[in-house]
Amino acid sequence: MWKEIAKNFHILVESRDKQEIIRNWKNFNFWVQKSRKDPPYHLDKILKLLKSRKEKKHLIKILDHGCGSALTCLYLSSLGYKNILGVDVNKNRKTDQLNKIYKTIFQEKVDHFFIYDGGNLPFEQNSFDIIYSLQVLEHVNPKWINKYYSEEARVIKKSGTVYHQVPHILTPFETHTKTWLIHYLPRKIKENIYKKLGQPVEKLKKYLFLRSPFFHKNQLKKYFSNYEDLTLQRLQTKVDFTYYDGPLLSLRKMLHILVALPILGKLFGLIIANLVMLETKSSK
Repeated sequence: MWKEIAKNFHILVESRDKQEIIRNWKNFNFWVQKSRKDPPYHLDKILKLLKSRKEKKHLIKILDHGCGSALTCLYLSSLGYKNILGVDVNKNRKTDQLNKIYKTIFQEKVDHFFIYDGGNLPFEQNSFDIIYSLQVLEHVNPKWINKYYSEEARVIKKSGTVYHQVPHILTPFETHTKTWLIHYLPRKIKENIYKKLGQPVEKLKKYLFLRSPFFHKNQLKKYFSNYEDLTLQRLQTKVDFTYYDGPLLSLRKMLHILVALPILGKLFGLIIANLVMLETKSSK
């Protein structure tokens, strides 16, 4: 289902005029609505957070902090969460086209997608009900990492929630390079191996900054009054494995079996939770 949604999103973004935008939006929206009964697994927590809000959908103000292509933004807006904004540091993102789509479909007069410098968010304090960041923090440059968290704390409302998904250095499989354990090695040895494997080493040095999960937890403690680690909860949740493909499918199945074991499952879960992607929610 998600593959069809992504496929139709990319067609939508390539639309050349308003008529094409409207036509391609209908196709995109068809697949989004079809996913309502079986929503994408990686958006499960965000959707539950949104559904827990008392406001009407269009009144919930949302920020996608590091929105990338903005697929998630348009997915959520198609479900009725139209008061969503996205920011990204990549100047090659098609923000003009995304804003054109938004204005065409929702008759909006203001922009919803922005490029920023990675530091100060272009919003007033206490602006958002929900902020989410999906696998972005591993790309944040060290000079901006504190600012990334402090700015989220500044613009989130007191009644709001900040949600993070964070790949980190302890996960044995590194998803960006699709390699096992190499990122554990000293820098020079690691870079030499990556070069031999044909990995874009210079690009990795500029855009991949894997940190400890404990670093991220300490940042949350520093900038927010409350935070909750949802990683173990995710491991214990029943999963439709047809959502996944690739080399990690068998491993995912095994991990879920281990944490479901009576008595020992809890111990396995506590250990494994530090070796998979970190998932948290925070508030002031």
